[in-house]
Amino acid sequence: MDIHLIAAVGQGGELGKRGALCWRIKEDLAMFKSLTMGFPIVMGRKTFASLPKVLPGRKHYVLTRSATPLQHPRAESSGQVFYFRDFEAMLAYAHTAGDSKLFVIGGGALYQSVLPQVHQMFLTRIAASDPEADTFFPDWDVDAWELKRTSMLAAAPVAACMEHWSRKCD
Repeated sequence: MDIHLIAAVGQGGELGKRGALCWRIKEDLAMFKSLTMGFPIVMGRKTFASLPKVLPGRKHYVLTRSATPLQHPRAESSGQVFYFRDFEAMLAYAHTAGDSKLFVIGGGALYQSVLPQVHQMFLTRIAASDPEADTFFPDWDVDAWELKRTSMLAAAPVAACMEHWSRKCD
């Protein structure tokens, strides 16, 4: 299973505040859609709750410790939302479902717990900080990764670039 991670990260590691993204950059959201379309997206319960809708063209694997998983208003009719108690159970299901690649899309605690298993990272680096942020990207060992590609987001309202990182082989 090829595990990818995708995130938009501020200068101080900021990801979100009050259940929403710190930044909503049109070009970054288009890149997110392009990369994840057709592949399962893995998220925690709070990230799922923050989505405006069930995203079309992608299975949603939601990790939750809650006995009663959050139901998104449009989740029941989509047939694309699956709940799991832990990452290992989700991986087992994904394997039996024939998924070869998946994207972890947040939040911070999920990124922290799965980072050791991630093969590729797509990070949008935003040259700004948000002092109201309450969710952060985990610290990671840059020496264990190779930067494959960097591209500036030309139309972004704040300086930002997309970085593609690949885990180095041991």
